[in-house]
Amino acid sequence: LQNENTNLISHNAQKDIFIAEYKTENIIKSKKIKSLESMIKILEKNIKSELESKVNEFECLKLEAILKPIVGENNEKNITKSDDISAVNES
Repeated sequence: LQNENTNLISHNAQKDIFIAEYKTENIIKSKKIKSLESMIKILEKNIKSELESKVNEFECLKLEAILKPIVGENNEKNITKSDDISAVNES
C-alpha cells in the first residue's frame, strides 16, 4: 500500500510538472503571438503609408505629364505670337 501511495504521489508530481511546463510554453507562445500581431499591425500601417505615398507620387507624375505638353505648347505659341507681333511692329 505504501509503495502504491508513493507511485501515485510520483505520478501526480510528474503531471504537475508537465502542466506547469505546458502553461509556461503557452504563456511564451501567447506573448510571441501578441508580439507578431503588433508587428503585423505596424507593417500594415507602413505598407499603407508607403502605398499612399506612391499613389500620390504617381498622381503628381501623371499630372506633370499632362501639364508639361500643355504648358510647353502655350509657351511655344506665346513665343511665336510675340515674334509675330514684334515683326508686325517693326514693319
